[in-house]
Amino acid sequence: MIVIIVVLKICNLVLTIFAFATTSSFDAYTSFTVSCPSEQKIVRVQFEYPFRIENISIAQRQCSESTQAGSVNLVGNYASTAKFYVAVGVIAFVYCICAVVVHVFFDTAYRSNATIPALDFVCTCVLAMLWLVSVACWARNVGDVKKYTSPSEIMKYMNDCHQYGCQEGYNGNYSSLNVSIGFGFLNWLLWTLNLWFLYKETSWYKVRARPPGDLLCASQTV
Repeated sequence: MIVIIVVLKICNLVLTIFAFATTSSFDAYTSFTVSCPSEQKIVRVQFEYPFRIENISIAQRQCSESTQAGSVNLVGNYASTAKFYVAVGVIAFVYCICAVVVHVFFDTAYRSNATIPALDFVCTCVLAMLWLVSVACWARNVGDVKKYTSPSEIMKYMNDCHQYGCQEGYNGNYSSLNVSIGFGFLNWLLWTLNLWFLYKETSWYKVRARPPGDLLCASQTV
């Protein structure tokens, strides 16, 4: 049983790394072209983790012939959700390392002390719940990031686009964000699967699984 738990923890460790790494290392851009009277002006919009999209400012005047002034900021701030998702991954990463060390080097203490398996089970329950909540929120926010960084959405707020016309350019590469969501749901499933094997190591399961005769003898002894 311990071997299965260790293997699952190592799998959790790998999936956790992929989940938060694909999110925290994200960097992309979108672009559109303004049809100025004298030239075709390409406007490139860069964005990255932690996705404070509202801090991205674009000058309204893109054509030399334009009389527009000021700038426009994009919509949305998804930093809290992105950081929460990454934080869950980092916590799970550290917990996996600690759990593997305990199972491999302190197996005797793990089996002899009823508190440690129970604590392991409870912590895994909490982390499984955190994975579900964080990945659900993150999946929704990724959809918003795609929407508000798309060239078609940005062009709506550009006065030069209304005056001279614009064409969509590069729509951005969001594949790593999609992968991060997939790894998040895989983490949730695997952490949930862990619960059954961890539960069988707790005193709660061992008492229920004990034959009735053993329970009777134990009560008579007391």
